[in-house]
Amino acid sequence: MPKTDRLPLIVAGLLCCVAVGQPARAHERFGIAVDAGHGIRSFGAPYGTRAIGLRLRWSWGPLWRLPGAVVSSYGEFDVHRLKSDPGVTGVTSLTEVGVTPVLRLRTRRPLFAAGPWPYLEIGVGVHLLSHAELGNKFLSTAFQFGPLIGAGLLLGAHRQFEVGVRLQHLSNANIRLPNPGINLAQISLGYWFST
Repeated sequence: MPKTDRLPLIVAGLLCCVAVGQPARAHERFGIAVDAGHGIRSFGAPYGTRAIGLRLRWSWGPLWRLPGAVVSSYGEFDVHRLKSDPGVTGVTSLTEVGVTPVLRLRTRRPLFAAGPWPYLEIGVGVHLLSHAELGNKFLSTAFQFGPLIGAGLLLGAHRQFEVGVRLQHLSNANIRLPNPGINLAQISLGYWFST
């Protein structure tokens, strides 16, 4: 492997170490989420792309308390399986693993007496793919960035249950061309464990 091909892997490894090495705090919580999604064809996903995945999360707690909201952060490690119609590449599935720090803005009070608490979130992570092609897409590199935006509801007395939607983009940020990227719309169900 040429030295220039190793640079994305080195950067991804360093970012993963930084994300995993965050200090533990007394209010730290751990969570798990499962999600399923579909490619958004009009925005470049291979035709018929489907995704299913598992996310392991660790909360870093509140960062800022605003008059009507709280900004918090968490990191997540995810594993997804993407499937597509064969297309021109002949590759019908790939595995994606990633690490993403996420910022979340949620209301301080529930919408009703017993909840739910709405939230918005945004994050950018690093991802590695088992193949650099899927369906009709040649993605050029197995290393991808993964910006995401999401919204959802926290439920339960301790906000331990979560239902959300996300839009996620996987792209190599023009490290190598072509860079068509993959866009996914996902539905997520999660649970937070208190420590």
